[in-house]
Amino acid sequence: MSGSAADTGRFADLGDPRATALVAELHRQGRTIMVQPYVDAIEADGETSMVFLGGEFSHAVRRDPLLVEHGVRHPVVVADVLHTVSSVRPSEAEHALAAAALATVPGGRRGLTYARVDLVPGAQGPLLLELEVTDCFLFLSFASAGSRDRLARHLLASDCPGGS
Repeated sequence: MSGSAADTGRFADLGDPRATALVAELHRQGRTIMVQPYVDAIEADGETSMVFLGGEFSHAVRRDPLLVEHGVRHPVVVADVLHTVSSVRPSEAEHALAAAALATVPGGRRGLTYARVDLVPGAQGPLLLELEVTDCFLFLSFASAGSRDRLARHLLASDCPGGS
């Protein structure tokens, strides 16, 4: 797994020497490798991040793809990509997939202070890229005041440090 696309690569085929070198280096570090097909539609439609605060849908943003070039992606800083982010209204299919992903969380989504469901477009409908429930960027500048208040209330009512 990677954060901010760190140590992530896009290759035309697995025989690419850069792919082999990346896998070898990650294995040398004791890390697990995940290989998945590249979804070309992300280049036109981007990635949709749906944010849930206190178990409820809050807001969504569309982000430009990070792996547009072949090769290994170097880590990005969130501030460097914020200009590629825009508010978006998710489709019913995206809402359904996000709900299905959150339904797999032990204890249910209501117990989550926050979550981010990242989706990409697929030929048969949206595809789950990742479900982030720890250490995720929430794009709070795109959230309504009510959503930010809900997050604050959830934090104050939880067992989080500083909560009641």
